[in-house]
Amino acid sequence: MKQVRGKTNYTRFCTAIFCRFKPIIYKQFVVSRVLKKER
Repeated sequence: MKQVRGKTNYTRFCTAIFCRFKPIIYKQFVVSRVLKKER
């Protein structure tokens, strides 16, 4: 039971990080794509 709770906390922590950093990565990806198109 304790192990499962720790796992859910870990998953929630990873999800929070992922949600926080995904927009930044996505933005960089879009910007790099636009720059490639313009070139």
